[in-house]
Amino acid sequence: MSDPEDIDCDFPISFEPNPETSPEPEEMGLLPPNHPLLSKFQDCLKGHLIRTKRDIENEIAEIKHHVKLREQRREEQGLTLYDMQQKMKFQEKQIMELSAVIEKHLKNRQDEEFNTKTLKAENEEKIKLTKSQKTLYHERMAELGDMQSLGSNIKRWACSVEDEVKNAKRIVSRDAQLQDQLSQEKRKSDILFYRLDIEIKKRENELLSICEEEATMKEVINILNMSIANANTDLEVLQNEHKRLTQAWNEVIIAIQLRDKILFQVQSAARKHREAMKHNIAGIEAIKKQIGKEMELNKKLDSFKQRLADETNSLRREYRM
Repeated sequence: MSDPEDIDCDFPISFEPNPETSPEPEEMGLLPPNHPLLSKFQDCLKGHLIRTKRDIENEIAEIKHHVKLREQRREEQGLTLYDMQQKMKFQEKQIMELSAVIEKHLKNRQDEEFNTKTLKAENEEKIKLTKSQKTLYHERMAELGDMQSLGSNIKRWACSVEDEVKNAKRIVSRDAQLQDQLSQEKRKSDILFYRLDIEIKKRENELLSICEEEATMKEVINILNMSIANANTDLEVLQNEHKRLTQAWNEVIIAIQLRDKILFQVQSAARKHREAMKHNIAGIEAIKKQIGKEMELNKKLDSFKQRLADETNSLRREYRM
């Protein structure tokens, strides 16, 4: 709309009549107050102002309604954001608890692995000792076999010597020199038998000691086998625990990804809401400016109408005079 001064009229307007001449209204080019054109102009102006006021009131009501809807939507989004923040805090608490449990299990796993390595090292040492004892046992058994074979040979030789001595006694019983020789041979054989008997007893004692060591090694081997079985059981338990912790950690990672996704969606929605609010605020400011302009124009039109009425009244008074 234009200013009142720019409105085109079909009649000239004079605001300062000359009281000295007192011309007639027809001579001044003014319409009489009851002229239908002036009444029509006033009715049109009044209708235009009423329509403008009604449109502005409708726009203000619509803006208020939109602002109210925006506020309600903002409150709903705020509640949704608050719920999401509470869920995020709960998930962070769960993550911290799971992290503590995982750290505890990792520490226990390291301790169990260290104990398993220690048991394995001890087991390997005992296996080496068992192998060396078995080798020594086989060597002693071979020596014992050799000694038993030698003893049987000595007994066989002794029997053969006794037979020969008996034969010699029968054949050369009267030969004294041969008798002395036989006596010497007998003494030598007795000495040999004595030494062999001592060696056999010694070997038997060694064999008994080896048997005792073998029994001890069997007990050690049984203990080692039990330790290995327990270590395998602990290792299996650790593997199952590691598998369970891995699954729990994967679930934690999925929960973190879901939390980040929800947070991104919330931030994106909040950013869009802020942009929409800025746009709405800019629209409201523009409408306020437009309303201000319309109100200023209405004031100018009211002023113009008032001046027009005042001049009309003044002209009427002058016309009556």
